[in-house]
Amino acid sequence: MNREDYLVASISVPDDPPPLAIIADQTLDINLEGQKPKKKRRRSSKVKHVDELDNFNVLGPVKELVIPLMMSAIGNLGAGLILDRIQYWKVFVTIPQLIALVPALLGLKGNVEMTLSSRLTTQAHLGHLNDRKIRRKFLIGNLALAQAQASGVGLLAPIIAIGISCFQGKDHDSTDNHMITWPKALLTISASVVTSAVADLLLASTMCTIIIMTYFYCKVDVDNIATPIAASLGDLVTMGFLSGISLILFRIFNDPSLHWLLGMPILFYLMILSIVTMIARRNPYVSKQIIFGWNPLVVSMLIQNLSGMVMERFIREFPRMTVFQPIINGFGGNLVALQSSRVGTDLHKNAQKKEMINQSEKCCTFPWVFYFGKGRHGRLASVMVLIAAPFQMPFIIAASTLAGKSYLTPLFFLTYYVVSTVQVIVILYIGYCFVNFLWIVGVNPDNSSIPILTALADLLGCLLLAFGFLFMAAFNDPNAIPDFPPPFPSNSTVFY
Repeated sequence: MNREDYLVASISVPDDPPPLAIIADQTLDINLEGQKPKKKRRRSSKVKHVDELDNFNVLGPVKELVIPLMMSAIGNLGAGLILDRIQYWKVFVTIPQLIALVPALLGLKGNVEMTLSSRLTTQAHLGHLNDRKIRRKFLIGNLALAQAQASGVGLLAPIIAIGISCFQGKDHDSTDNHMITWPKALLTISASVVTSAVADLLLASTMCTIIIMTYFYCKVDVDNIATPIAASLGDLVTMGFLSGISLILFRIFNDPSLHWLLGMPILFYLMILSIVTMIARRNPYVSKQIIFGWNPLVVSMLIQNLSGMVMERFIREFPRMTVFQPIINGFGGNLVALQSSRVGTDLHKNAQKKEMINQSEKCCTFPWVFYFGKGRHGRLASVMVLIAAPFQMPFIIAASTLAGKSYLTPLFFLTYYVVSTVQVIVILYIGYCFVNFLWIVGVNPDNSSIPILTALADLLGCLLLAFGFLFMAAFNDPNAIPDFPPPFPSNSTVFY
């Protein structure tokens, strides 16, 4: 046996494939002379990728985006109608901290479901889900991770909201509604924990099924399908669960002898949190994420609680803006999450860690270079900016018609068009730079970018829409005049 045959025979191949966590982003050459393996730079794939930029057809992704974005907008519309209705329910007027929770709970789709979707789509593009054994372990680990993160967010978000409410005190409201008591605090925390955990269990399972089915049986880009569908289901399901669970708990709240029951959901989900955390900790694919993946979630919650403060402040002054808030927030968040997922997948496929695809390229460029340059992500972002406001207009008309309280004035259309366009321009540029920055510093953007970016989209949406209504109020637009029923309309007594 010669030297080369001996070396080939001595190489052992493991029976089980290595976990995804140790699959390298580079290939290795085996040197038969006994030297150390050399890193093989993927120059050819990068050159091919650069050459393909000029041939990139932006209409392809846009065609794939139309139906998912339409489904997403329908979900946002439904969430807006629910929020517009429940803001007058006695439980939400008596405990206004529940309204402040809405951005944080709606943000769960960015914190958990969209992040899960981004991780799965990236692994699908890299071919790591083709093996059944790896796919099963990967899905179980990610479902446990998603449930742990959702329960954690559901527990921390109301605590932050209650703390902010205590800081504001009675000066914020002429009534005693903002004064926190133990039953109010327990109801708020229980409603948040149950809503986040149950909604995540449903949404995460649905997202895994959609991504696997789309990857194996549909010839479309998974990034274009999974993220908008996660958003469309997330808003509607979360608002539905929040309203229903709050009503059930409020019936217990009205009976002082049953106040102790308000703490039972918290204890139950603390047990669930410990179990799913143990499962995720023992899974090789998410074991590090369950420990070190909380930073973006905490930052996101802080941003979303700022959004909650803005929403709670201005919907009392401009009640008609309530129905439009989930639409503008959801659409901006959906677009930046979609863009982040695409940019992250592109970097995973065509770039070395801590390096851009082109060595001369910077992680962030000027806005006009990004939007009017030749880069594929900038060209797609330009199309998203152009379609953002016109795409939302039919749903704005539908929301106004179904709610029956808004006036479709020319000033309202102009204001909303400008506000929604500015939001998308700003958040898509921030999103592109932020994903590249995370990649350069060695952080996986699939785990860290979407929670923070969707939270920023919510904050931008809340602030810009509030400024828009202030602008309309300066011109005495009827949409900015609170001239319709007080917080307890007669037809809402069935919900007490």
